Amino acid sequence: KTFARCQQLEGDFDVLAGNEESWLPSLALGARAAVGGTLGFAAPVYRRIEEAFVGGDIDRARAEHAKTLQLGRALQEFGTVRAGKALASMLGVDCGVVRLPLRSLHDREFRELHGRLRGLDIFARSLSPPAELGR
Repeated sequence: KTFARCQQLEGDFDVLAGNEESWLPSLALGARAAVGGTLGFAAPVYRRIEEAFVGGDIDRARAEHAKTLQLGRALQEFGTVRAGKALASMLGVDCGVVRLPLRSLHDREFRELHGRLRGLDIFARSLSPPAELGR
């Protein structure tokens, strides 16, 4: 509702989609860019969504969009900040430990998250297996 209202304002600016779950519908409303927590992790899938949409392949865009929803659900279930730090380490980026009062994922949680994400084909690089991360 706010996105559509902003697009009706006069001026020379782009309205950004404000969350990953709305990227595909926002494209239909004219969005050309987005901000969101998983975009930095999974930029390739968001680009594929846009390419499919622009190319008129809505079924492919929806299929790719479904992968982003799986990512979002997994991160939310483990705690977005906690899971985000763990995912960054799986992608080879050490972002340190989470701030208190949060706690880093336990080994079991880390392995479960890895298992849920490894087959999604949404990241720019392969996820490192938990054993290689010293967990």
